[in-house]
Amino acid sequence: MARAVLALLSDPHLSRRRGYTVPAFRHLQGELAALAPAASIVAGDLVFDDCDDAEDRAFAAEAVASLPGEVRLIPGNHDLGDNVAEPWMGQGVTAERLAAFLATHGTDRFALDLASWRIIGLNAQIFGTGFAREEEQWSWFGEAMRDAGRRPVILVLHKPLALWTSAEAEQPNSIGRAAQARLQDLTRGGRVRLVISGHYHHHRALVLGGTAQLWLPSTALIGRASHGLEPFAQRSPGFVALAVDGEDASFAHVATPPALAVDPVQLAALHGEAPRDWPELSIGPKSGVRFSDKADAKPSEAGAP
Repeated sequence: MARAVLALLSDPHLSRRRGYTVPAFRHLQGELAALAPAASIVAGDLVFDDCDDAEDRAFAAEAVASLPGEVRLIPGNHDLGDNVAEPWMGQGVTAERLAAFLATHGTDRFALDLASWRIIGLNAQIFGTGFAREEEQWSWFGEAMRDAGRRPVILVLHKPLALWTSAEAEQPNSIGRAAQARLQDLTRGGRVRLVISGHYHHHRALVLGGTAQLWLPSTALIGRASHGLEPFAQRSPGFVALAVDGEDASFAHVATPPALAVDPVQLAALHGEAPRDWPELSIGPKSGVRFSDKADAKPSEAGAP
């Protein structure tokens, strides 16, 4: 197959009890059904805000499994906790949280071949942790890159490589310079053409170190004005449709209708900065909310060497 279309999503932040973002996700399900992508890829932060909420974890897994095409995903900081000195709401990444994510989703990384391209997703939340799975992932990634041969590669992370330049000072919302250096070593001689990330809830396209970078918006949450990103990034929620055709790739941002977009700044002003303190928002019978019959499916490391 020479041409394929992918649906790229990130940061749906789903919860059954606090269903602020669910109407937007359900709307995008309809958009994606019409698009009929070969694969749907989710770049992390599946759950609303609490990686220890087993009900939200199961609810988000059901929602993601309902997406069309081959479904692949990686975790974000709200799925595992964060690998920084001062993690949001005190939730640092731990082996127990990683085990819970793997038990729910089956994997935290993937390699997928579509058309003439290889798409590789990595769990950036375990970079720098020293976990056995981190070293295993680095080894697996090296093999995945070698096996790609001359195929162009798309790399998917939750956090971006950097905000502005590869030499910028360390800051908690990118993967960090040590991980950048290791990625560079393992991709040297390869053909990484595009790096995709989420986390910021912004849609942005830029070139960093000679490689195209594509930031994905949240499916529902309006990005916060921060880090001097405006006017270089859009805060409009939605998803990105990416078409690969031979050696070429093109993309389009598909916006969530404004009426379904959620402004976290407004909600924080009303209920407090911590989303877990926001009131419950009923989205239907507690035991009867389902997305599709695909709910029991789990993504795999299919395509991995």
